[in-house]
Amino acid sequence: MKKTAEIGLNRTGVQMAPSMTKRMIEASEALPFKEVNHDAVLAPMESLRRTFIEHADPVGTVPVPGTMKGTVSTGAQVLKGNDPTIFLDKLGERLAFERSGVRLYDSFIAKARVLAPDMNVSRLMEIRAEEAQHFAMLRECIESLGADPTAQTPAADNVGVQSMGLVQSMNDPRTNIEQAINTLHVAELVDVDGWELLIRLAEEAGQDAMVIKFTEANRKEAQHLADVRRWHDELLLKKKDVQH
Repeated sequence: MKKTAEIGLNRTGVQMAPSMTKRMIEASEALPFKEVNHDAVLAPMESLRRTFIEHADPVGTVPVPGTMKGTVSTGAQVLKGNDPTIFLDKLGERLAFERSGVRLYDSFIAKARVLAPDMNVSRLMEIRAEEAQHFAMLRECIESLGADPTAQTPAADNVGVQSMGLVQSMNDPRTNIEQAINTLHVAELVDVDGWELLIRLAEEAGQDAMVIKFTEANRKEAQHLADVRRWHDELLLKKKDVQH
């Protein structure tokens, strides 16, 4: 396995061109000093941002129930004083994130087979399968409420945008194994917190069967995080190949 980082011709820092850096500093110091009111300078941009924020449409909406079962389920939650749209929105969010998780592990396994052909990827394959199982379970939970799992809720849309950076980093052919594991680490940290919130929302909605399913999923996600954290530590702190 290659080193996690290598010495190379990196020209991004000023130390690579000390004479030019010196002239740049001298030139800037020679400019006449003028005290600037930063609030006044930034005011036009602040005003523009405010305009966009005030007039922007929402990221999306939670669709109305498309089935009689969904209508009844929604009505029952409203009668209990709960807001069913929040629960459905967060179910959609976890569904979208688990789908991204499957893609992340697919991409990591492909990268590992090239950069670390001796790596045992069996545990990675197990985690990838569990992410897919969680996706399927969430789809069934959404359908059990009479909702449409193919509809993209606002939270699902937002988490999809957030996940794009993780997917791009993982699929960048230039990123190495350590950088790829770091990407998994970020994803698993978010995932564990997301499941814990969903469990509390399911409890509030009186969905006891879902609470049991989500608690088991969160237990497995916590183990995913522990594994990824251990691999990351082994790669960086103990200076040895990651063993799965």
